[in-house]
Amino acid sequence: MRLGTIAAGLCILLCVSQIGCRGDAPFLTKGAVPDTVRVVVRDTVTLRDTVEVVKRVTRRVVVRDTPDVYKFAYNFWSSYWMAEYADEKRVLKGVDSLSVSVSLNENIKKLITEERAKTRLELTLRQFNIRIRDQATHSLNLSIDGLKDDDDLLIYTISISLLERVRFSREGVLFTRYAPLWEQGSFGYAGKTVAKDALLEAWRTKGESFVNEYLGANPK
Repeated sequence: MRLGTIAAGLCILLCVSQIGCRGDAPFLTKGAVPDTVRVVVRDTVTLRDTVEVVKRVTRRVVVRDTPDVYKFAYNFWSSYWMAEYADEKRVLKGVDSLSVSVSLNENIKKLITEERAKTRLELTLRQFNIRIRDQATHSLNLSIDGLKDDDDLLIYTISISLLERVRFSREGVLFTRYAPLWEQGSFGYAGKTVAKDALLEAWRTKGESFVNEYLGANPK
């Protein structure tokens, strides 16, 4: 009888040993395997614990391969929430091409056409080897608004902006639009006889100002 109980104990030990070597055991996948397994065999005749066997089990942690899509999502959101603030120089760095747009109000259009304003700005960019492409991600926008008083004095504001297409969410819906990342502006005034020349000089100055900032961030 005693030999039978000892044999039973050894069978239990063998089972524990086999489970401890399996990678699909539930407690292994959770990392909860103890360092040692203690088996006590009770003699059914004398009701005494007769055999105590200690088996050291190597701790194993089963690491499943993480799908690439999960890795991408984790890296994306980590970068998204930990993004650094970009100053004006960083905003311009790496912009390899631009589209050009011009916005003029009615008072300005009486002096200069949008087509001429756009052509003049593009010419300034090309002089400094800045690539122009209609389908570029970034857009350079020149905007001029003017107001005339009773004496035909033109009061105007002029701004030049670097726009980039951004995506954002509102109420669970994704949208996209161009948003300004870099901008400079000023205002001025000019009499009727010199208003046109004043506007030409103003947007030439604004175009060159952008070029200087751009080349500072992207030295040739």
